[in-house]
Amino acid sequence: GEPMTRSRLSKPASSNARVSRSSRSRNSLSTVSFENLSGLNALLYRQTAEGKCDGARVRPEEDSENRRLDQWLWYARFYKTRSLATAAINGGKVHLNAERVKPAHRVRIGDRLSLSLQGVVAEFEVLGLPHRRGPAAEAQAHYHETPQSAARRAHLKEQHQLAQLSRPRSEGRPDKRDRRRLMRLNRDQG
Repeated sequence: GEPMTRSRLSKPASSNARVSRSSRSRNSLSTVSFENLSGLNALLYRQTAEGKCDGARVRPEEDSENRRLDQWLWYARFYKTRSLATAAINGGKVHLNAERVKPAHRVRIGDRLSLSLQGVVAEFEVLGLPHRRGPAAEAQAHYHETPQSAARRAHLKEQHQLAQLSRPRSEGRPDKRDRRRLMRLNRDQG
């Protein structure tokens, strides 16, 4: 096939081509797509409020039924960067449906994730596929922790807090007199 040009995309290629428009209120631009085109030829161009194409190509939305695992973990704010998410997946800290997978593996709604978060394994169910890395409240709407995992993490947190309370604490740095006593104790024992 012949490569698509802007002049060819400004009008539908055939009479059965359907044009869909989505408005963007932030910068008064809209997106035009031709739905009968598929694959690499399905291009989107941004249009101004007057309906003129400003020549900027917009990346088509990815498949809404699934998303890359590393991208989903980053969007859902489990990791601060996508490369950290990729490193965790490659390191075996992330399992999808009880299997070790690669970062490009597709996540679907209903999948179960198990993550090693700070040494504690937590299990989550995928409820949605976010389209961006938004605020934490928005990200939390796309997953749900299983009740067993939440109970296990709460129990471990409580144990860590009790261990912190039972650990002996000093009142600060030892002064000169206390240091001499410690040195004498170590010399007598060793």
